[in-house]
Amino acid sequence: MPSPAPDAQEPGLLPVMLASSSAGLLARIIIYPIETIKSRLQVGNPISPLLRKPWLFYRGLSIAAVGQLPAAAAYFTTYEFAKRSVFPPQEQNASLGKRFLLDCSAGMIAEAVSSFLWTPIDVCKETAQVTGSSGVFRHILKHEGLRGLFRGYFVTLTSFGPYSALYFGFWEMTSKSGPLAAHPVMAGMASAGMAGLLTSPLDVLKVKFQVERNQHKSSIHLAQQIIQRDGVRALFRGTFARVLWCTPSSGLAIVAFENLKGIYSTALA
Repeated sequence: MPSPAPDAQEPGLLPVMLASSSAGLLARIIIYPIETIKSRLQVGNPISPLLRKPWLFYRGLSIAAVGQLPAAAAYFTTYEFAKRSVFPPQEQNASLGKRFLLDCSAGMIAEAVSSFLWTPIDVCKETAQVTGSSGVFRHILKHEGLRGLFRGYFVTLTSFGPYSALYFGFWEMTSKSGPLAAHPVMAGMASAGMAGLLTSPLDVLKVKFQVERNQHKSSIHLAQQIIQRDGVRALFRGTFARVLWCTPSSGLAIVAFENLKGIYSTALA
């Protein structure tokens, strides 16, 4: 996938937003059961109840699906336009290392913006997946107010900020050169898998911080508690499930996004 240059041929805002939301929703629906397993493993909850009641694999999906459209639109759209901003014409021939850092910066910006929408969705979704409860949104809003819905924004950004930075950095690199350049799906999945593996401990902290509300002063305090109680290995709990989730999810989403941009742009021309 070539680096976009800021010219008249670039897709406009509407095609980019439609491609963003469509790609994100498609990937989320396909991978949701794996995401449920990941969340339960990370907080130490068994998955055996899900095997007896398979519909619990999709607990919280309605929350995620409703929020997915604006959140995914913000995520990929912000990345697209941030990427165009950090790659002015004079940077098109930058070194590989500099391009990687610029792509990572665009990914971090995308996460910072989209997390304002992701965090309330994530708080409700993770709580529903881990506890199996329904009516999570109303419960949190009633007992904790809006602050409860946005609890963990900075923890979310600490987790998914590095993930998005590495994900987009690896994607731009692997999709342009090397053995995976001719296979965009594989390039997307490999990029997501590497980013997910490297940031797995941060995701463990995020999930526990959001689910175990009002029990931890900060993510650092939570990390210290986990290490003291269960050892460093506990920070990598659910890593396999996380990689198994984010590899196809983010991999399919980025490829769908890149293809849908052209489709929507042509249809709306």
